[in-house]
Amino acid sequence: MATLRTGDDLTISGRRWSARASPQRGRGRPSPFTYNARNRLSTVSQDGNLKGTYTYNSLEQLASRAVTNSGPFNGTVLTVQDRSGNVIAEADRTTGVVSREYIWLTGAGYAGTDLPVGVVDVAGTATPELLYGHADHLSRPIWLTDCQSVLDG
Repeated sequence: MATLRTGDDLTISGRRWSARASPQRGRGRPSPFTYNARNRLSTVSQDGNLKGTYTYNSLEQLASRAVTNSGPFNGTVLTVQDRSGNVIAEADRTTGVVSREYIWLTGAGYAGTDLPVGVVDVAGTATPELLYGHADHLSRPIWLTDCQSVLDG
């Protein structure tokens, strides 16, 4: 078993990985993703332009994401978690308006974990949309459907 040291790279299936396990793009191009010292996503770039910056709280939970150089999608979204660490809402940093709320079923998931069951998209408007959450066998959310969607079995 090889040990990676700071500055070492490892290539797996054509992708280079640094000692911090952050992917590097091939042919000498830098990765569009950077990671902080705790190996959490820190920034996203496209063609050399910064597109997003992510910050985390002291519990390593996503606290905010700031989108830049993306036209109408620019802005900062604050993330709110409950005591169990589940994301329960996203709000615009400038206005404080909640744009999305998440619904969890406590203790109903794998090994007593909380199960994501729904999302209210564009909450706080006259016509919020309820999306139903579907989880895999480990209670991880895998897709959302609206009330008219039929899942293939």
